[in-house]
Parts: sequence; C-alpha cells; structure tokens
Amino acid sequence: MTCNSDLGELFDDGRHPRAKLGFVLLSTERTIEDDMFRLRPYGVGVHFTRAYNKDDISVETLSNQVDDLARAASTLLPDGSLDVVCYACTSASLLIGEDRVIGELSRGAPSAR
Repeated sequence: MTCNSDLGELFDDGRHPRAKLGFVLLSTERTIEDDMFRLRPYGVGVHFTRAYNKDDISVETLSNQVDDLARAASTLLPDGSLDVVCYACTSASLLIGEDRVIGELSRGAPSAR
C-alpha cells in the first residue's frame, strides 16, 4: 500500500518529466504512433497531430504539406510545454526542404526545438 506522501513524490514532476515530444504526421500515416508508444522511454510523453493530405501520395501532394505544418504544430500542447517537435515524413521533408520545414514547425510551436 502506498501512502499519500509517496504519491506526491511520484507525481510532483507530472506524467512526463523527462520530455514531451510532438510529431506532425500525414493524415494517412498508419505506423508511427504505435511505434513511438512502444519505443518511448519512461517519463517521455509522445503527442501527435496530423497535417492534411489527399489519399494519393505524389510530389504535388507531399509538397503541399508545407501549407499545413504550422497549423498542425500549433495544436501540439499549445500551452508551450512541448520540448521537441518533428515532422514525420521523410519524403515531404526532402521535397519541402529542411529549412522550410523547421521554419513552419517553429512558427506553429515556437517554444519547441
């Protein structure tokens, strides 16, 4: 049996004291959430949002992702407590360009790295 003072020590730092990671996914993405929940270490929170894309994947649809990255990132812990934000789409990242992806994510989640 645990007494209340032990619970206070356990929960004072919140559920995710080590880090809060945010992932912007394609709306059609099907594997990353499950993988991240399995791989995350204790004390690390994983949070997800989705950027709109059509069902067909093409250079055009992936390039158009840039238009929704900032909005999507802004929905991840909007209180500013997110530590890191990433865009989980390698193909679109290559098309859009690293600097532009970072800029859009930073616009949406300015306190995250």
